[in-house]
Amino acid sequence: MSDTMETISKETHEALLEKAVKDAVAALEGERADLTANVETLTEASTTKDAEIAKLTSENDTLNGKIDELQVELNASKEETAALKADIASKEEEAAKAEIAEARAAQARELHLFTEEQITEKAARWAELDDVAWDEKVEELKAVRANSAPQTSDTASAFTGTSGSGTTGTGANTLRRQVLGL
Repeated sequence: MSDTMETISKETHEALLEKAVKDAVAALEGERADLTANVETLTEASTTKDAEIAKLTSENDTLNGKIDELQVELNASKEETAALKADIASKEEEAAKAEIAEARAAQARELHLFTEEQITEKAARWAELDDVAWDEKVEELKAVRANSAPQTSDTASAFTGTSGSGTTGTGANTLRRQVLGL
């Protein structure tokens, strides 16, 4: 009997061992199947995330391109605005000088020393003078007018400083010629 027991026990032991091995293999195969499923799920998730990253990268590149275009447009607009402001300032300065030139031309007309053509020619230069220099110029012109000899109607010229005979007039006329730049 002891052999039988020993045999049963050996057979039982082998059966139990075989059952334990089968159970362990089944459990490992189940875990393997679960892990394989998890790997597939993670691979799909990774592929999806890679696709999302590629899409976002593409959208980012597109947006960066648009930002660059808008930056170029903004810079062009800034340059255009600066040019327009400079043009406006230039035109305002020209208008102010034209106004000053007209006012100074009116003052020169009152002195009766220049022809209208000469006034028109000199008005722009007069507008360039600051107020102090202009006031000094007006005083010089008034002095020339006050110091000039009375002119006769037949030969004297206030603009050339010569008489009809071609002779130079008085010292005041010479001074007048210097002041007038003749």
